Amino acid sequence: MVTPKLSADGKTLTCRVRGDLTSTRSEACAAQISAIVRNYSRGRWKTLSLDLNSARMIDSAGLNVILGAVNLMEEQGRSVKVLVSSPAVQRALHLTRIDRKVEIVMRTRRPKRAMKS
Repeated sequence: MVTPKLSADGKTLTCRVRGDLTSTRSEACAAQISAIVRNYSRGRWKTLSLDLNSARMIDSAGLNVILGAVNLMEEQGRSVKVLVSSPAVQRALHLTRIDRKVEIVMRTRRPKRAMKS
């Protein structure tokens, strides 16, 4: 559900969240992100990047997962960046003003290629 990856330069820890970040998965995602951060806590990385590119939607429980990560990182003097490709997810982050606490990086989705016959 959540996969960690440390950047080549060691400055960014990315947690890739697969699928939508909704109430049915939020508790497990929050626990996994917390465990990953603990496992990498001794590293010199300064930014936690939450990769939500596969999420098409997010609800209030999912937004709380992000806020929990923000609080955890602020306690450690680290920052959070959220990667999104869904306009709906980006809109939710903007409407709730989470975009004032974290950097939002919007990636446009590539159009699907037509199948050759």
